[in-house]
Amino acid sequence: MISRRTLLGSIAVGAAPGLLRGAPAEQCKLACMTMVYRGHSFTRALEGIAKAGFKYVAPSRNHQGKDVFVATMPSSARAELKRQMSDQGLQPVMSLGGFNAYLGKPDGLKKYDRVD
Repeated sequence: MISRRTLLGSIAVGAAPGLLRGAPAEQCKLACMTMVYRGHSFTRALEGIAKAGFKYVAPSRNHQGKDVFVATMPSSARAELKRQMSDQGLQPVMSLGGFNAYLGKPDGLKKYDRVD
């Protein structure tokens, strides 16, 4: 298993040549997918991801065999998931099958912010 320190060190080493040349550093949002916690509740997934130090999250479609993040969910359920992410200090940046939209782009948020 790769540790977070190793992963972050690898990212820093990969970015070093560009920094040495004076090139502007690109902003990268390193997110964790809730899919790695699919055997646990969505809430437990968010807790683990936040505890690991991530700021960004990519919610997956189901946890514990139940759909939790799908395009047909009512706005109240979407609001609850967004609240859970926010309560853990996490920001969604990508959808994994729930809405088929990239949440990091303004157009990608249209389905996510949809009001029924």
